[in-house]
Amino acid sequence: MLKGKMLKNLRTTTLILTVLVGLLIFNGVSAEIVKINGTVNDFYGPVGDAEIKVYDALGSTCESNNCPSADVLSLQPIKTNANGNFQILINVSYEKTYNITVKKENYENTTKQLTLNNNSQNSSLEIDIRGIAEIKGVVVDAESGMAVKNAGVNILDKGYRTGDDGYFVFENVSAQTHTITIEHDDYTTQGYPYDIKPGKNFKTIKISKAYTTKDYAARVYSNFPSVIIGSGETKKFNVNIQNIGTKDATFEIQLLDTNQNFKYRILNQDNNEINKIFVQSGKTGNFYIEIKTPENIKSGEYKFRVKVGSESPAELTLIAEVTAGSTGTYDFDASSMYRGKAVNAGSEVKFEVNLNNNQSADTFRLNAGVPKNWKYYITNTQGEEITEVEVTKDASLNLLFKVGPPSDEEKGTYKVNISITSVKGKQTKTLSFEVNVRQEKEIYAVEISSPYSTK
Repeated sequence: MLKGKMLKNLRTTTLILTVLVGLLIFNGVSAEIVKINGTVNDFYGPVGDAEIKVYDALGSTCESNNCPSADVLSLQPIKTNANGNFQILINVSYEKTYNITVKKENYENTTKQLTLNNNSQNSSLEIDIRGIAEIKGVVVDAESGMAVKNAGVNILDKGYRTGDDGYFVFENVSAQTHTITIEHDDYTTQGYPYDIKPGKNFKTIKISKAYTTKDYAARVYSNFPSVIIGSGETKKFNVNIQNIGTKDATFEIQLLDTNQNFKYRILNQDNNEINKIFVQSGKTGNFYIEIKTPENIKSGEYKFRVKVGSESPAELTLIAEVTAGSTGTYDFDASSMYRGKAVNAGSEVKFEVNLNNNQSADTFRLNAGVPKNWKYYITNTQGEEITEVEVTKDASLNLLFKVGPPSDEEKGTYKVNISITSVKGKQTKTLSFEVNVRQEKEIYAVEISSPYSTK
């Protein structure tokens, strides 16, 4: 039984509650808790771990659209679960508009408006958000695996043309299934469907040579068009020939621009000397070119050409880089298609380097030599900078050697090199390159007049 001061307090509290309820009834207002069950989806389906916030929309209580709502009973920010679901509890006492905003990294911020009043029932809400993607990639020849330069890469209304390294990049692309179209004069125009996810994407796109309508035509290439060789040593180039004509054919093989002090042999897979090779239409054949250097030979690059076929002949340039003395038995090969490139001062140039491990698994350390104040990077094809890499037996790896002269570098030709050292084999191979630095000049508008002008 309540007595004294406690009974007095109870009577006072009851009186206050009665007055408040009466005021609410008098004004026709009663608060209602509304439950909103929502789902966030992107192109591929539910989006987990998205951040949900509720703001009061522009109106009498908010001078902007970003006033966090005090009506929300749930702890903000609210996160979606793995199925993209979320739940919001809103204490609604009169008609009001809310902005439900969804945020997540690599997605476009999305807002959906919702108007509620004290008669609103629990409801469901679906919000679709747009993923934002960056697409990087490289276009390579399907047969040789070498980069394809000057290829047109197209996604929707966006276009890009590859450089010498075959790379392309697109930014701010919707994360969804896209068809990437590749165009090149020497290749069949092809479309490739890819599922592009939010964030960073990397794609290696292999394209095939366009076949000719001619009866007899060939394409010749080598995955390793250069070798490092010592004096008095013998090395082989592995050469592929693809018959792109409409008929089976026997192709004549010729060597041009050879050095008189070198010995050359064209060999089949059985190590027999040949001067022609038979390849079926649409198929690829293989042969070797063996070179032997003399004992007394100056260090440097020695180039020669391979000519295949007589009607619509195909040609390939091969490079023997001779080093002083004997290099011993190789455990790995290092090669590059290009030995010289031009670049504007202050810009960057890339050389693709192929590392082919012929023996047991080994770790290779990478280093470079460049002129003073030049920048250099050695990366994998994904653009990640590396200084050491492990390569398994009979495996190959593509590297990018990037160099950049300073903006004030003088015009001229400069030497750079990349050194690859095998840890177990204790061998070092060095590839040297020439960089032709140019200085871009500003172009000024000049008005030229003539005494014979009609002005």
